Amino acid sequence: MRNTTPQPQESFAGMVVVGVDASAAGGAAVDFAFAFAQEHRLPLAAVHVLTHRERQPEAAVQRLADDVVARQRTYPDVPVVSTVLHGNVAAALIQAGAGAALLVVGDKRRGPLGRVRTGDVVVTVADKAPCPVAVVPADQRSGDPL
Repeated sequence: MRNTTPQPQESFAGMVVVGVDASAAGGAAVDFAFAFAQEHRLPLAAVHVLTHRERQPEAAVQRLADDVVARQRTYPDVPVVSTVLHGNVAAALIQAGAGAALLVVGDKRRGPLGRVRTGDVVVTVADKAPCPVAVVPADQRSGDPL
């Protein structure tokens, strides 16, 4: 696993890009992304977006590493790049998805009120991403059809 902060010219072209956070939806997205990457023999880019609200960036980096390492035990043949980006979550994921084979995000299903108050990363990413997008529900279990 390589931890990097990509430069603007760095690309995840041809990779499965997955948004990683500490939520159940994020975990389901990571599981889906690893399974998809293995099935299609693609490398994976695990991306966590650090926002200005996160008080402990070191904890976010460690959480990303823990999430990825745990899945690498199950999917040892999937090459992985792990990175932390900074800024608006939707915008960073959309940029990371440029040229990607697939961009995977988890859906927390917060309901209409929650989406209005905090915005909706999933809807924005699905609408604006320059690549195919898989939206994985928080309660998705391995082997369940999407």
